[in-house]
Amino acid sequence: MNVVGEDVPGPRTSWFGPMSLIACPVLLIAYLAFYHGLHPLVGAKAAGALYFLCFVPGYVLQRGLFRLKGLSPFETMVSSLLLGLLLTPLVWTVLCCLGLSAIFFPLVIVLGLAVPVFRRWHHRILRQPGGLAQVVAPADAPILWLALAIGMLWSYSISVVEIRDGQAYIIPYCDHTWHAAMAGEYARGVPAKAVPCIVGAKKWAYHYMPHVWCDMMRRATGADLQSAFFHIALTFRYPFVCLACYLALVRRFGRGAALTGVVCTFAVVGYVGHQGGVLLPNGLPRYLYENYPCAFGLVGVFLILYYVSVMKSDGPRVPLLLASVLSAVLLWYKANFALAVAPAVAVLSLVVLGKQRDYRWLLLCWGVQGLATGLRCWELATSDVRVPLIAQPLGFLTWWWDSLAAPEGWPAAALTAVRQTVDSLPVLVRWPAVLAVCFIHMFHISLVTL
Repeated sequence: MNVVGEDVPGPRTSWFGPMSLIACPVLLIAYLAFYHGLHPLVGAKAAGALYFLCFVPGYVLQRGLFRLKGLSPFETMVSSLLLGLLLTPLVWTVLCCLGLSAIFFPLVIVLGLAVPVFRRWHHRILRQPGGLAQVVAPADAPILWLALAIGMLWSYSISVVEIRDGQAYIIPYCDHTWHAAMAGEYARGVPAKAVPCIVGAKKWAYHYMPHVWCDMMRRATGADLQSAFFHIALTFRYPFVCLACYLALVRRFGRGAALTGVVCTFAVVGYVGHQGGVLLPNGLPRYLYENYPCAFGLVGVFLILYYVSVMKSDGPRVPLLLASVLSAVLLWYKANFALAVAPAVAVLSLVVLGKQRDYRWLLLCWGVQGLATGLRCWELATSDVRVPLIAQPLGFLTWWWDSLAAPEGWPAAALTAVRQTVDSLPVLVRWPAVLAVCFIHMFHISLVTL
């Protein structure tokens, strides 16, 4: 585990970290401008919006409300950015529901200007020797360049219209049509007044906070819907996942192993446009590339793992509370992930806090999860159109098991034999068996990676 403050950059290398922090956003904006045609001013506003809408609120929550300590400056910067990424859209939505949306953007601007003054960042950066280099050490810079490279390489195929072999394709991934429509609906008003593409529906049960974040960026940058979704949201999600994956690994395995882990993560799901696995069809690329909320769900999962890894240096209370909050927030970002992560966090809280007989904090962690889960279940129950695969794990397994087909090149008889054997098992044994088959068939590469 890295010790905070262990790296003291020399005079020849101290510039590399700060220059990387400045150069990577500039190069990303240039890439979006020259390759995707995004207006440079919109790109610059998007970079500024990340500071005001994500980093500052996350920093205030992490250091002011939760008072999490024991983090290195770089970890504080990245974790604050990702925490704000997940929690700020919820705050924005609540204010909109209360009719107080007019105060949101002035509030984040005031916070963004006030926090550096009260925290005396200008004194630390400008007056202390190597001030900014202490925030981004040379050893921290490689993850910034890796996130930039993956963000550019994995988003190069994102465009609205493509010509392939004389045929016109509207967008490369069909699932984005729905996500673009959802983002467009929130552009008309938050909360949404009606659901597009579903006649007569006013509320659809879906994990919609990623679309709210896209709308926040659209409002902050003044971009049109197409630019906000296809060029800002779909591109920025890859660096977010890179940084979150890095945080999840760096405390336990060190910087070099964390960088390798990020590379392996994206290598496992395959490069853009590659949808096949080695032995079995690999469904992971489809979820990461086509399903926009999936990236935000991964950020939440990785951030929870990071807070769990912080427990040794800051004690278990605050990290477990933050993990509990995020595990419940996942219900609004990627409910499928929350079905596995939230119970795991609840069990971890029981083991750690129960062993210390810290029952008040255990009840607090469970209470946060229970309150958020109850609110989400009420929201789903009041929806006009309910999606059975969201917050219903057996519904997903039933759908998948009924639609299971033999992989290409495999005899159908083998699959039929497996299905008949599993279906003949008792109920309490059949569903775990179906879940095991699902893991092996759909996520086989993840087992090898594990």
